Amino acid sequence: MTSNLVKISGIVVSELNKSYSYGSEDFYSFDINCFRLSGKADRIHITISKLHLTGEVCNIGDYVYIIGTFRSQMYKHCEEGKKEVRYFVFATDICLNEVSDIENQNSVEILGEIVKIGKHRVTSSGRELINVDLKVCRDYAKYDIIPCVIWGRRAIAISRQNKGTVLKCNGRIQEKRRYNNETMNVTYELSCNEIEIIEPIVSKFA
Repeated sequence: MTSNLVKISGIVVSELNKSYSYGSEDFYSFDINCFRLSGKADRIHITISKLHLTGEVCNIGDYVYIIGTFRSQMYKHCEEGKKEVRYFVFATDICLNEVSDIENQNSVEILGEIVKIGKHRVTSSGRELINVDLKVCRDYAKYDIIPCVIWGRRAIAISRQNKGTVLKCNGRIQEKRRYNNETMNVTYELSCNEIEIIEPIVSKFA
């Protein structure tokens, strides 16, 4: 069973820059705008190995289709001593697309264990929701902590679960902007449209 799979498309909106090296392999980063059906764009950070790049890919304005995984990484600001979690798509395949057959694609499937569960609540518009953090394992005993928001009657079902429950979630990467005085903080979450409880019980809420 796949534990972490992203299929996403969008327009490149930043220059390709070298991010880091691991051994003899170089990794590069850039941003894409992935558009929702409403027309709003989520700006999503992409990291990719040089091995997967070609000379014509990742110029600003290019329309790209990417397959990869949704990851989290902790960064520490040396000057302030503060820690920050950054979220990005680690690309394993990328291609240019001139025809928008896959326009607006933003599809994520993850399998993970609940490590944090919020309170079930209702928005001012009457929508029920709950926030959970999932621990999603990857190779070499590493893992990613992915924040998820679950809507509707699925939120009620998840509110009855405990830490350690394993969920399979399908949804989209969503950018969140919060303003504190004059400072804007950007974070990301997986907005889930389908949930399956794998352990301790199997029940489909779709």
